[in-house]
Amino acid sequence: TAKFNLNVLSRINDELGADFIINNFSHYSIYNEDDQRIEMNLKSLTPQSVMIKKSNLSLNLDEGELIHTEYSHKYKPSQIKMLLGDVGFEIKNMWLDDKKYFSLTLVSKN
Repeated sequence: TAKFNLNVLSRINDELGADFIINNFSHYSIYNEDDQRIEMNLKSLTPQSVMIKKSNLSLNLDEGELIHTEYSHKYKPSQIKMLLGDVGFEIKNMWLDDKKYFSLTLVSKN
């Protein structure tokens, strides 16, 4: 997960002509209990300035400042059913791992 998250900076460097120094960042994530999601960030390890040439954007980051990269939501089967139902889908089958941490859900349009 950390390598995947830090790769965002490499992609921005390659595709947008930025000059992020990857080693100046660390992966930082927290679990937000209220929103039932993991919040992924990159934390600046030092004060730094970054130029993103193709966007004509200059960033000044303080030590400890976060760049938000991703939300990873975790839903219970009952929540998945409700969310799908709200948009006109129904569950045909759901496979869960032993701990019920992960699911693969087959759905169809109502």
